[in-house]
Amino acid sequence: MAANGGGEDITEGEELWGGKDVFDDPILEQILKQGAVILRGYVIESIKLEDPGLRVSCEDLGGSPNEQEDPKIKEVVERLLKNAENLSKNEEMQRLIKQTGGHARHIFMKVARKVIDDEIHWGRVVSLLFLASKFIHKALTTNDEETMRLVINWTLQVIRERLCFWLVQQGGWKGVIIRSLPWKKVTIAASIVLVAAFVYYWKTNLSYWIYLLHLIL
Repeated sequence: MAANGGGEDITEGEELWGGKDVFDDPILEQILKQGAVILRGYVIESIKLEDPGLRVSCEDLGGSPNEQEDPKIKEVVERLLKNAENLSKNEEMQRLIKQTGGHARHIFMKVARKVIDDEIHWGRVVSLLFLASKFIHKALTTNDEETMRLVINWTLQVIRERLCFWLVQQGGWKGVIIRSLPWKKVTIAASIVLVAAFVYYWKTNLSYWIYLLHLIL
């Protein structure tokens, strides 16, 4: 079931796969569709950089074969990847992501929402896409197609619920290119928020502590 205005979670992992129509407003609809294409492009290019031997296509992620050919899309994806470099250097966050284990699906949605819960800026948008790419990469390496599809859908759900109206104010996804920001400071701050979101989840989620105890024993 898709998320409604009250923020109900997607449970079947199908409604937003590929960036299907969910808005009556054509501007918001276009931003969500572009977001789906940009998300897939970001994930593909991120995996190429991190794991060149792992092949993934737009179709694998719910897209169409030639959707990444648009020069504007490529430029946005390249800028987002460039701005995520500081996130990739955060060893603590990399360690936390690796420890998600079988709880990846639940952890992703909780952490993703926490990242942009109280404030939105481009650093946090980059963090959301970075987080999604890491979880999708992890799912691909274990042939877990269900988790991969769910992470795509959950990311699009967060974009729909929390980011679309903000993106309109920024002039759309191209805002990441035209905005002049101190990117190093912005992304370092966002990485701190991302780590804090993981820590908050683990401190408040009993099932994860049971999972850790099971690993220890």
